[in-house]
Order: sequence, then structure tokens, then C-alpha cells
Amino acid sequence: MKFIFSIFLLAIIASFSFSIIYAEEYPLMVSVSPDGEPGNENSYLATLSSNGAYVVFMSKASNLVDDDRNHSMDIFVRDIVNRETYLVSITSDGLQKAHESNYPSISGDGNLVTFYTRADFDSDDVNQHDDVYLHNIRTGETIWVSAPIPSSQTGESNQPQGHGAPSVISENGEQVLFRSNSRDLGSESDGNLFLFDVDSRTTTALDVYASDFDISGNGKKIVFTAERESDEFPDMLPGNLFVYDVDTKKIIWISKPIDEFNIQATSDLGTLDFDGKFLAFRSGVPNLVENDENNETSFFLHDLQTSQTKLISISPEGDAFFANSHVDISGDGKFVLLPERGLLVYDIELEKIIQLTTLGSSDGGINFDGSLVASTQHNMNDSQFSQVFVTTNPPPDEILRQQAEIEAEHEADEKELAALAEAEDEREEAEKQKAISDALAKREAERAAEAKRDLEEKKSKIASFVDKTKDPQYYVDRYNNEPKYKEWFDENYPQYDSIEQAVGLELTEKIPSWVKNIFGWYAADEVSEEELLNAIKYLINEKILIVN
Repeated sequence: MKFIFSIFLLAIIASFSFSIIYAEEYPLMVSVSPDGEPGNENSYLATLSSNGAYVVFMSKASNLVDDDRNHSMDIFVRDIVNRETYLVSITSDGLQKAHESNYPSISGDGNLVTFYTRADFDSDDVNQHDDVYLHNIRTGETIWVSAPIPSSQTGESNQPQGHGAPSVISENGEQVLFRSNSRDLGSESDGNLFLFDVDSRTTTALDVYASDFDISGNGKKIVFTAERESDEFPDMLPGNLFVYDVDTKKIIWISKPIDEFNIQATSDLGTLDFDGKFLAFRSGVPNLVENDENNETSFFLHDLQTSQTKLISISPEGDAFFANSHVDISGDGKFVLLPERGLLVYDIELEKIIQLTTLGSSDGGINFDGSLVASTQHNMNDSQFSQVFVTTNPPPDEILRQQAEIEAEHEADEKELAALAEAEDEREEAEKQKAISDALAKREAERAAEAKRDLEEKKSKIASFVDKTKDPQYYVDRYNNEPKYKEWFDENYPQYDSIEQAVGLELTEKIPSWVKNIFGWYAADEVSEEELLNAIKYLINEKILIVN
């Protein structure tokens, strides 16, 4: 089993090696100029594509691409493989605008990026409000996602007057979730969340009011922080966390206290894995779990399959620590990134925290399989500005250590298996030799027994040279007194133990007294004929009497 587990670990490392080979060395700074110089202003809010090849972030730096002249916060995508940086907060014609752009989100393949801005990246956008846009890197097209929908009565569209909000795109690139207070987005619902279908370019209003939100990678689940009270959940308070099922429209209360005391506290934005099975979030609600004893904001993990919530902001020493940042969860639902106390990763399966770095980090993102982590770091590489970095999970030296450990275990397992195989071969050979030896011994024993039977049979017979008309003592006397006769007997009748045995004198020693006397008793009519026959049968069975 240990050998199989080691192979399994090697397979895991091999499965995300495609991410690790994106760079020769980690941590890797991605907010860099074409010449590799650090960004000349602050960069923030880094998020990784699912495959880990692209990092999206926002930055005020003007040296990340050529001809960045708007002196505002822009949205950039860094291609780690080709070491290229793209400015994506532009019009479909590739033009920049004066206003800043914020809060980017990237699709799993790294091709689609959403953000919000007050800039008019669409010629019809003249409302001078924040709006949500979607940029396609391959085609260069920029789509106005929060565009007003034409009135069904007039066929005309009115400019939305409500305030736009951050947006998020699902990992599969099919849905864009955003918030707006505008009433001309085709909304007939009492809510402020909208779902934009990328393929059909249609917008659907959702019956929820949210202040923060996120969407699962497959676009089927939405997590949101409630902005106002709800008739459906009379005990909830604004700031509580919920999950909305896009297909069934069912809403689940996540940050529900385990007792009757619903304390006013904010549960910040949570994040969902690809299938919407796990939700990681930060909350100040003190009674979500029994072991939350620090009375501080903490990180939690909720399993939507079992409806169980657990506290995960616990140090290796077992102490709960204060959570002061947002979280991110890997698409496969195995790791939670905690940009806290440097950079921490919570391994969901092992239920332990890994320290990636102790340097300050304010935000971050993790790719689908959890092998790469992007984060904003401060005071790195002698830069006076915050920069975006990508590092590995586990850290590079830990990966090498684990690989060496696994290879050593693999080698030890191979030796152990070889030794076991050799021992098994030796055991099988020993069993084979024992079987052969036992068979030979059995055959020899059978032969010896047969020879013994033959010898006993020969011994039980009176020698052929004996004349039964003579007294057997005659032959005994000759044996004892004539050396040549003795030599002749020993040479020709070695099967007999003695001359007495050969001439039949020893046979009487084997006859029980009752057999010796029975003939006399029969002659005197003291026993029956049947008893006499039984005595004769005994002599025959015991080979005392040989019938020719």
C-alpha cells in the first residue's frame, strides 16, 4: 500500500508539473516591464487562470506595456508562458480611456477578462457611471456587459442611472455575474444581481440583493452577502452569507449560527470551487462553529454536500488567528488560499495549513489544481511599490524536498518489493525442494517398508534347505560346530537373523501360550472346533504359520 501511495503522490506532482515549468524560478514577479523591470507604481488584486498560465491584476504602473499614457489604474494580463503582458482595459479598437478600471476577473482559459470602469469603452456608453465590460484577448473585442436593454414598449433603450459594481466571470467563461441598481437592464425582479450569458449576450435578473458575490466555476452556484433582510429568512441579518442555485433558484443560508443567537456581524465575500461543492469565506459571526473561541473574524470552509462548516484559520499549534483578508479556493476544491500572516494555504484533505511565505500579502488567487498562487507582495526585490508575484504550492524548496522524499520512498519501496520477490522466490524454491524431498523420502520409505515386508516374509518362512523330516536342532548343531557350514549359511541366507530362525525354532517364541495349548485342549475336548480354527487363523495372520 505504501508503494502504491508513493506512486500516487508522484502522479499528483506530475499532474501539475505543466504549471511549474512556466518559469525557471519562483517566486516569479509578473508586474514587470517588457525589460523585466518592476512596475513603477502599485499593483493589486492578482487572480490566476485555471491552468495557471495567465495572471490578471490591476495596476497604476505605466511601464508594464508600451504606450500606457492614461496615468490611471488599468487592467493587465500577464502570459507567464510567453512572458508577455497585455493591457485589456481598452476599447475594441485598442484605445485607452482616461478613467481608471478596477476589480478584474479572468476565465479559466485566460482569454476573457471582466472589469468595471467609468470610462466609455463603448461609444453608446454615455451615462458617466461605472459599468461592467468584458474583454476578449484573442479577438480584441470589448463588450459592454451592463448595457441597457431596449424597452419592450418603445424599442428604445435608456441609459442606466444606477451605480455599477464589480463583476466576476465563471471559470468556464460562460457567465458574468455583476451588480447594478439600474432599472433598465430588463429587470422585473426585486434584486440587484444580474447574470450575463456570454454566448447569447443576454442578461437575467436575480431575485437577490447582495453587497458582495462570487460564482462557481461552472456557473451553477452563486454565493452572496445579503444587503438587506429577507422574508424567506426572518432570522437573518444583513451581512449574512447565502448560496443561490441558478437552476433551482433555491437559497441556502450559510452563516447561520449554531444556536438561537444571531449576532450582528459581517460575513465577507466567500468563494466557490468549480462544482460549487465547497465554499471558503471570512466571517465575524462568533457562533458558526463550536471551536471558534477567539471572538475575532475568522476563515471558514463550508461543505455544501454535508452542510457542515469548519474553522480553518487555525495555526499548526492549534491557535485560531485573526482573518484580515479575502480567501480564494482552488477549482478542484482541495486548497484554500489565505493571504494572511504572509501567504498561507489550507489543505482541505490533509486539514493542515502550509506557510508559503511570511512576507506581507494583501490579496491573492490560486489556480484550479492549487499548484500555483498569485499574490500582491510588498517590499519585495527592493521595490518601493507593491508588486504581483506567482509562487508554487508547496514552495519550490518544499516541492524539491517532497520529490526527493517521494523518490527515496519509491527507491526504498522498489528495494523492499525486490527483497519480497526474492524472498517469495526463495520460499517457493524451498517449498518445491521440500516437496521433492518429501516425495523422495516417501518413496524411499515405501521401498524400505516393502523391503522390510519382503524380508519379514522371507524370515517367516523356513529355509528351503531344511528337511522337515529331520530335527531342526540338527542344523543348529552343524552351524555351531562346522565352520564351513556356518560360512555357507551366512553367505547364502543373509535374510535370516539366525540359524534358529531359518530352521523354524524361533517361531515358537512368537506363539502365545493359549495357541500352544489349544491343540492339547482340543484333543481333550476342552475347546470347540471353532476356537481351534480361530487359533489357526491367528497363526496365519501373524505369519507364524505359512500356508504354501
